[in-house]
Amino acid sequence: MRTTIFRYRICYKALLIYLLSIQAIPAFASKNLEQMSIEELMDIRVVGASKYEQKQQQVPAAVSIITRNDIRTYGWRTLNQALASLPGIHTTYDYQYEYLGTRGFSQPGDFNTRVLITINGNRINDATYDQGPTGRDFPLDIDLIERIEFIPWSGSTIYGLNAMLGVVNIITRKGADVKGGELSASYQTAEIMPQERVTLGKQFENGADALISFSGLQSRGADRFFEFGDSGISGVARHMDGENVKQMFARASYGPLSFDFIYGNRKKEDPTGAYLSDPLVAGHFQRDRRLNAQIQYNEHFVNDTLNVLGRVFLGQYRYESPMVYSGERTLSTGPSDWHGAELRLLSTAIPDHKLMFGVEYQNNTDIKQTFQNFANPGQNIAIQNSVLRIGAYIQDEWNINDTLSVTAGLRYDHNK
Repeated sequence: MRTTIFRYRICYKALLIYLLSIQAIPAFASKNLEQMSIEELMDIRVVGASKYEQKQQQVPAAVSIITRNDIRTYGWRTLNQALASLPGIHTTYDYQYEYLGTRGFSQPGDFNTRVLITINGNRINDATYDQGPTGRDFPLDIDLIERIEFIPWSGSTIYGLNAMLGVVNIITRKGADVKGGELSASYQTAEIMPQERVTLGKQFENGADALISFSGLQSRGADRFFEFGDSGISGVARHMDGENVKQMFARASYGPLSFDFIYGNRKKEDPTGAYLSDPLVAGHFQRDRRLNAQIQYNEHFVNDTLNVLGRVFLGQYRYESPMVYSGERTLSTGPSDWHGAELRLLSTAIPDHKLMFGVEYQNNTDIKQTFQNFANPGQNIAIQNSVLRIGAYIQDEWNINDTLSVTAGLRYDHNK
């Protein structure tokens, strides 16, 4: 499949300042936007819109920002809860996963495939279902987020697949932000849910920065009454809605080099009869295990007029779900593995222009989907596939004058 995408946007700085006032709420809860000067509003930095840091008033999109202070102030515990505070965002939950809708678009059963989720620029959408996790299956503890950048509508020129309805870029905290150790614990009586986190971080005298964190959550879940209409099945699901989450995050940087490692393991019990299975049966659950890692090089050359960013990455996703259909026990799985690389050049050598060129490579080496019926092996299904993605893009940001700029981009993708 080959696709060519052309994007042309004109942005007026005065209009963006207005959009900032309505889009960034509740950002900067520690200081109301009404109290911020024009200079402060114009100095807000964004990375996710164009894959390089720029002031928000220069971004060719209505970018929304949620800061760490916002997360602490409002007590959000999942990425989905934080994003739901933004204009044009609506969320749903089906006792298994949380889903994200933007600008009125959200297809049931879509698995968030039209929104790209990245952590420090590394794609988190899995290779099996292209799902972008936003609930407790999101592999990063929300307390480790420095800020969330949401860029609505298509980011396909520089991001390609999954970015049709928007891009969510997560910027994590660094060791310098922790300056030692953090210990966090909480307990919720309604669902018998303890939660804990241990984080260590430091910036060393030679400039090296390191952070490592371990998080966990154990929930018995609420006892809820379910009634399944004409089937005649009803009752209270006692101890069938539990959830268990384990997460690990490590980040290190030295000079132009940085390294990220993310691991998440989430098991969610489910009494709802998902996918037409038998409802109110003990032992039904969805398990998602995610591993993502990247090494990134980011440096300036030629008197700071050329920025070179290169990165290599790998990912693993493991899905399993045992369920019962008409009394027969089954197991569904969906593992996938991938690796890839990206090279991006950003030149400011031409006055009033930011010319960017990039190439991307991702090899989804092993994608499987299986269904196993232990009582009736004749129904067993196993599908195996692999996908190679290669993309190239070019984009130019032209500042015509102090109040007018033009951003134009062209992208080519090849999937096989």
